[in-house]
Parts: sequence; structure tokens; C-alpha cells
Amino acid sequence: MERMCKFPQERLILLKLAKRDQNIRIHGDFERVETILKMSKIDLANQKQLEKILKIIKTPTTINIGEDGAEAVWLIAQHSGYNLRLMKRILQLMRQATKVNPKNGYYKGIPYLVDRINIMEGKPQVFGTQFWASPNGKPEPYPIVDENKVEGLRRLYGIRPFSEYQKDILKSNTRDKRNIYMFVY
Repeated sequence: MERMCKFPQERLILLKLAKRDQNIRIHGDFERVETILKMSKIDLANQKQLEKILKIIKTPTTINIGEDGAEAVWLIAQHSGYNLRLMKRILQLMRQATKVNPKNGYYKGIPYLVDRINIMEGKPQVFGTQFWASPNGKPEPYPIVDENKVEGLRRLYGIRPFSEYQKDILKSNTRDKRNIYMFVY
């Protein structure tokens, strides 16, 4: 059943893009270079499509594209490789959309995008959402601004506790294809 929103066609396109994004990350064989190249190609195509959709919808609000559409916008931005311009634009739009009412956008995505941008700019992360595969192959969080504040900040955005998140990440490894994208980008 299609949800009521101002831009239902754009919402459906965003959902297809998000499905394609997740399909390669969940089912791809990341021991093959071809998979990583295919994922990069999908990410670039998704970014181009997102740019076109933003010209129409302006802001990724739940009113414009539904909750799942707003989440799809975040997902595409989160996986936009090294396109900092797009990531920062989406972060600004997400903050704008949720400023008065957190339910008017994908509020939970803001911490992930903030951390991804910080890491790419060589700054420590704020929310502890980003990990990397250390030389010993063990997932480790990128440096965090203030580890004592992480749990409280995560709670503000409704994302699960860092301690829980870290346990799940530590159970995985770089060969776990469901989690490899955390280490690839």
C-alpha cells in the first residue's frame, strides 16, 4: 500500500534505489573486486538520481516522501562514497526537516551522517557510529570526540547504545559481507 505523501512517484524511486543499495551490500561477494566496483557504480548512479529527486522534492521530509523515503535519502547519502558535498547537503536538509519535529524526517540517520562526514574530513566522530578494520583485522571505532558523552548523545537521537552496537560489530569481521560496507567506506 502506497503511503500518503506529496511526491509518491519520487518516494517509489527512492525505495528502489535503497533496495538496490542494500542488495549489493547484503548479497555481494566482497572477496571479488567486481563486487566493489559494482557497488561503486550503483552508489554513483543512486547519487545522480537523488540529485534529480531533490530538485523536485526540495527537502526529504516525511510529508514529501514518507518515512521510508526519508530514510532512503539518508541511506543514499551515507553511501555516497567521497561525495562530501552531497553528504553535507543532505545532512543540512535532514537537520532542517527535523528541527521542529524529529518525526518529520529520518532523525536517526543524522548521527551516522555526522560521523561519516567527520571521519572523511579527518576529524573524530561524535556518536561512535563508524568503525574500520584495523591491521589485525579486528573492527575498531574511529576516534571519538568524547567517549563519556556517546551514550547520552545516541539516546537523544534514538539510536541503540554504543556498547550494544560495538558488541555486534566486534562479532563481525571484514569477511562478513553484511558488514563489509562499514569497512569499505
